[in-house]
Amino acid sequence: MARTRTVVVVLVAASLALILWDLRASDQTLRQVSADVVAPVQRTVTSVFAPFGAWARQVEEFSDPAVRSDEVARISAPAGWATATGRVVAADIAGDRAVVTIDIGRDEGVRRSNAVLAPGGLVGQITAVSGQSAVVLLVTDPGSEVGVRVLPSKEIGVASGQGMDADLRVDFLSPAAAASPDDALVTLGSTAADGIPPDLPIGTVTALDSAPVASGRVIGARPVAGMTSLETLLVLTERR
Repeated sequence: MARTRTVVVVLVAASLALILWDLRASDQTLRQVSADVVAPVQRTVTSVFAPFGAWARQVEEFSDPAVRSDEVARISAPAGWATATGRVVAADIAGDRAVVTIDIGRDEGVRRSNAVLAPGGLVGQITAVSGQSAVVLLVTDPGSEVGVRVLPSKEIGVASGQGMDADLRVDFLSPAAAASPDDALVTLGSTAADGIPPDLPIGTVTALDSAPVASGRVIGARPVAGMTSLETLLVLTERR
């Protein structure tokens, strides 16, 4: 990360210096050389900072109560739960990591182990909390394991992450577990005051193992939401 910041600073400084030189150059040849050098640097700087401009526009839009309400309305929370709404403000995608930071925390009632929802269903769980922010371990992170049930067979398994934008791996307890493409996966969950409640959608079966083994059966499942495009998230803070 430090190296990336250094590169960005150098690119910005070089771009500014070359632009000034271009403005002061009176000779047409010098101007052409300047243009040939400045253009690639400016394109690089623009590509580096363009996402930040888009993010800033999204933050401005999200501050509009109407926009926030519309996005929250698309998230279906189970009955009987207090919730808090946050926005993704940072991400850790180094290697296979799949972790995001949201802009709500302890001050809004968020606690470790709270379930986190996006439109479609469960996308992660809170793993760290400060006063005004929280870290979400997404279901696609290799460190994530969630108990699941496939429908309609109701077979039990464990969904584990394989990387930010990868399908989930689901290991079933039974080698004869019945599953078909497009079958739904829901959480096993618990009735605890926090944590992951049961029956939350988490994914859809996409691939079946060709030869189930005695130790169980493995399938692939597509998460309910695209992890690289998360914006508004709903945290289930406490069962009422």
